[in-house]
Amino acid sequence: MDAPLFRTQTRPRTVSRSATVAVCALIFSMALHLGTYSAVRNRIVSFLRSFAEPDPKAVETDIPPTQVHLYEGPDTPAPKDLLQSSDPLSAETQLPASLIAKSEADATFAAPPVPDAPSVPSVLPPPPAPSETPRLPPPSEMLATDILAITTARDLELALPVQRHEIPATERHTLAPDPSLTYSAPEMLPLIDARIILSSHPMLLASVDPAESVTLPAPKTPEHILARTPVAPSAGTEDTGDIRPIAIPEIEEPPPPIPLDDRLAVRVSAFRPETDRDHIYFQLEITPRDAESLPDIPRDIVFVLDTSNSLSYKRLNPCKKAVSTALRTLKPTDRFNVCAFAEETAFLLPDAWIAPTPEAFREADAFLAPFESHGNTDLFQSMLSVLDLPRDADRAQIAILLTDGRITAGRVSRDSAVIGTFSRLNAGAISVFTINVNAKGNAYLLDMLSFCDRGGNTATSPSSFDIGRTVQTVVGSIGQPILTNVHFVFDSVSAAESFPKLTSNLYRDRPLRLYGRVDADTPVFAFQARGDANGDKYDMAFEIDLRDSSVAEAPDTLPVEWATQRMYDLVATYARSENPSILAEMRQLGAAFGITVPHGERLGVPAQPRTTPTP
Repeated sequence: MDAPLFRTQTRPRTVSRSATVAVCALIFSMALHLGTYSAVRNRIVSFLRSFAEPDPKAVETDIPPTQVHLYEGPDTPAPKDLLQSSDPLSAETQLPASLIAKSEADATFAAPPVPDAPSVPSVLPPPPAPSETPRLPPPSEMLATDILAITTARDLELALPVQRHEIPATERHTLAPDPSLTYSAPEMLPLIDARIILSSHPMLLASVDPAESVTLPAPKTPEHILARTPVAPSAGTEDTGDIRPIAIPEIEEPPPPIPLDDRLAVRVSAFRPETDRDHIYFQLEITPRDAESLPDIPRDIVFVLDTSNSLSYKRLNPCKKAVSTALRTLKPTDRFNVCAFAEETAFLLPDAWIAPTPEAFREADAFLAPFESHGNTDLFQSMLSVLDLPRDADRAQIAILLTDGRITAGRVSRDSAVIGTFSRLNAGAISVFTINVNAKGNAYLLDMLSFCDRGGNTATSPSSFDIGRTVQTVVGSIGQPILTNVHFVFDSVSAAESFPKLTSNLYRDRPLRLYGRVDADTPVFAFQARGDANGDKYDMAFEIDLRDSSVAEAPDTLPVEWATQRMYDLVATYARSENPSILAEMRQLGAAFGITVPHGERLGVPAQPRTTPTP
């Protein structure tokens, strides 16, 4: 077979043409990159030269930097680019003459015109010439707000941990003497004429309109003003507008107290126990010298009778009879009233006192007859109504309360609140004598109510058959008051501790006793007693030397008697304030002198066994 097994096909030769195209593309790319590199290099070099070599034309122009950014409109060239101004290939742009003129200092910072000063009234003085030109303090003297902020924050940080304590209200001491400020004007005080002040100080008229005429009359001397007599314009005459002086009336001084040193007798007894050699205990017993030294003070007595359901008819009827009998023992100079209370309070004659006559006694019996044991007990409201009765400084006011002390109604029903509130409102003006008509009554309330209100602690707990006799005893013991509003003041040097703090009034047939204690190193002390009688004020002052031979020897029970009086004073103070620290003091006092706390069960203080006093 002549034909070949495989046939070879011939193709066109294109290899030389493809190589040529690749070489040309490479050359063109190299040229393009070299051109780009040259342009970029020139721009970088120009930018670096702008920092190293400043443009001499820019230095010669000396245009203020604040004016380079100005652009006023399309006719004004745009702001120069800092890069273009440094490039030597960029064209220089010259600023117009108008823009250069605006950069001159005298045209830019020209002072504004000074306005005309307003006219000043003629009454104002010319302003003072400034001593020197004001200047700002140097930066070192100016305040730094950050320092102020740090100081304020520090103060707040120091103040936060400090605890706040509420100051308790201090109860006014009933025995503390009231400060009486005296005033006297031996000569009339000089009067002030307003026109003198206006003429001396014209600045006070600066607010007056200048258009209005201000005429100041001639000032008058103070002597001329004092010589004038205030005369009111008579009817039909014209008031000239003269200033009328006002004369200040002279304040009269109260008369001095009448001395009682020769009218009262003071008996002193003292005892110095072996168990307490650091103190000397004493007792003062004050009585009138004779019947003529001080006359009796007329009395205003109100009988306050409980008619609530807690008093059965077996006790209420004896109370009615006891009041009726006691009224008929009053003296002609006395006055009386009768009050019956349960939930409501009723008076025989509201807001008035009644003379003790047979007709008045029959009216009182008719007033009490309808009342029966009924309703709850509002003791506080009834005693509050007693305070509304008329007061007379020339008379002794006394309230005799017959009740069992069981409070079952009213806005103030807690016994301590009744004692404290009423005592503060009364302030010792009305002497309250309580009679407990039931052995199971509230002895704490009635005992402390009388003790805190000059009642002399005469409350008793009689049976129903002894009510009449008890009322007669109480009324008879207070039949002859000779000094009311009695209070004592001891010198501060001796630091004498005297009790009771609030004593009863002084009665002719009942001596007034004080129990005290002083340090053994200061056996000499002075005290002053004050009181009122028939509209006059009395006082007495004594100096006592416990080493004197006239001082009697007291029994060895005197320290216990002093501690008992102090204990009652603590109980009365606790009844008004209920301070737990007073309970602790009562326990210490009872343990030291071997005495029990009165009404300890009511106060939550357990009874302590009696021991030998070891103060």
